[in-house]
Amino acid sequence: MDALFLSTKKLPDGSPAWDLALNSSGNIIVVAGPYAIAQNVACAVRTFLDECWYDTTKGVPYFQQILGYMPSYQYMKAKFIGEAVKITGVGSVQCYLTGPSRETRVVGGQMQITLAGGTVVIVTTPELGIAPWYARAVDVYAL
Repeated sequence: MDALFLSTKKLPDGSPAWDLALNSSGNIIVVAGPYAIAQNVACAVRTFLDECWYDTTKGVPYFQQILGYMPSYQYMKAKFIGEAVKITGVGSVQCYLTGPSRETRVVGGQMQITLAGGTVVIVTTPELGIAPWYARAVDVYAL
């Protein structure tokens, strides 16, 4: 089983760490496979409920029930996992939350996404404050 950490930097093979980039010829290239699934999960969990115009049922209820409220970790995990498992290619998801610290009142966390083929993709965030669930570091590890 492999674990994949996603980052905002270039990947070890030189491909972009987010979904679009230019190759040496100036053509647009698109990330695929586990990298793309990790990006899709990160985007899904960052989406605010009612944000998507064409499907307002997608997203996490940040404004309605999380930001400015005191939800339990179990509630937040359930909402994050619920959005993550909707992504094609995701088999199962484990969510781990940390914080909040007294100084920042910020919650951080990690989502371990097991893909259909057994690869584990790990999406982390330092905090859920302003921009939740940005994928950060990229490496492939044998678990």
